[in-house]
Amino acid sequence: MIRHYFKLIWKRKRKNAFLFAELVLVFWVLIAAFSLGIFKFNFYSQPLGFEWKGVYRIYQPARLDSLELDRIKRELLSFPEIESVSYSVNVAPYLGNKWGNGNDLNGMSFNTFYLHADEDYGKAWTIPMHSGRFFSKEDLNNRYTPMVVNKVFVDKYLSDKEVLGYKFQFWLGKETEIVGVMKNFRFQGDFEEESPFAILPLNENLVKNCINIKTIPGTGPEIEKKLNDFFNSALKTSDFNIIKVEDQRNFKNKLTYVPLGIVGFIALFLIINIILGLFGILRYNVSKRVPEIGLRKALGATSSSIRNQFTGEMMVLAFSACVLALAFAVQVPFLTTLPFGWDVYGWGIGLSCLIVFTLVYFCSLAPSHEAAGILPARALHED
Repeated sequence: MIRHYFKLIWKRKRKNAFLFAELVLVFWVLIAAFSLGIFKFNFYSQPLGFEWKGVYRIYQPARLDSLELDRIKRELLSFPEIESVSYSVNVAPYLGNKWGNGNDLNGMSFNTFYLHADEDYGKAWTIPMHSGRFFSKEDLNNRYTPMVVNKVFVDKYLSDKEVLGYKFQFWLGKETEIVGVMKNFRFQGDFEEESPFAILPLNENLVKNCINIKTIPGTGPEIEKKLNDFFNSALKTSDFNIIKVEDQRNFKNKLTYVPLGIVGFIALFLIINIILGLFGILRYNVSKRVPEIGLRKALGATSSSIRNQFTGEMMVLAFSACVLALAFAVQVPFLTTLPFGWDVYGWGIGLSCLIVFTLVYFCSLAPSHEAAGILPARALHED
């Protein structure tokens, strides 16, 4: 029977060519859409390793002395709405700025992103620890520079070593000691892969131009006006930016939503065209094949066999398009480097096949049912 379906499709190849090409194209687009969507959703579903709700980031370019910084911090903590305040360099979650460092000294090879912050950074961003602790002011008096790393750093570079208390040269001639391991720290965004990351204490040579403020739950937008008035008075200038991290997160995520939305819109457009094309071709076939259907009915064919024939033709057409689409799709990972692995790509292929075959099947039900209801008398009358 399947061989017969192929013969019928080949006999009407000109009429089916456009639909066949659309099916091939929709396979490719759906594979790309599902693969990219699964790839990004896998990252989105992973823990961030920090809390962005109720956090504000204030950027001010001035180099303030330690006394002035301490005063600003004390006054901010006196606000009933503020839970924690921390200074850091201008590297923060969702910001887009990156500082990186790599080394290969004394047998310790690594490549990581990092930032400098004070001892309250973990409180300001609510960073959960996997082991150890965040560094404190007392650690700054030690011989070694304290460091906090994420678990990705440990898994990638120190999986066979005792991590807490491990000492190595982060910079040439400067020894550091790991005092804590963060569970996660995906500072680049919700849809980005977690990279090795390290947090080190601030020093006098760095400009502490980023103020991270954690507000208590339930704080409303009126805190922004209070912060604006406070910094206008404290800094004696308006050269600062108050950024709600939630807004920065939304903007960062839109950079992912837009390409996903474009691919999804193209896929939806093609799917609608497939639906219209299937209905159109099947109804045209039914109207042109009334004598054939009537003759088969007169010879004893059941309504079920007529219905299965029209549905089967479309399923075989979809299968042929799938084979051609996959013949090219499976070669893509060998021709170019994909950002995701074969497992994600395989899920994309599987879901696209499921969607297309389900779509073809359900779209062919109504015209097939119409064909199955044709009586021999109608076929004789039209003939």
